[in-house]
Amino acid sequence: KNETVDIPTLFYCFVNISKDTNVFKFYIVPSKVVANYVKGQHALWLAEKKKEGKKVKDGEMRIFRLGVKGEKYPIPTPTAEQYEDNWEFKL
Repeated sequence: KNETVDIPTLFYCFVNISKDTNVFKFYIVPSKVVANYVKGQHALWLAEKKKEGKKVKDGEMRIFRLGVKGEKYPIPTPTAEQYEDNWEFKL
């Protein structure tokens, strides 16, 4: 589970490959950002399922998404604009 991985020198590289244009986009995201997001997103998902009255198994799968600048999300969400081509490894 990546929700507890907070290593200052560890960055994740997410790659989006456009099928139509064969263009590659790289998103370099610090492990702390990924950890905070997946932890918050999973807690939100569990709370929503509980509110719906559904019992769910707390498995090991987690979801990470990059948002779009200017959009609103139910939890703090890193944006694509923040981390696209982040080759200087900015936090």
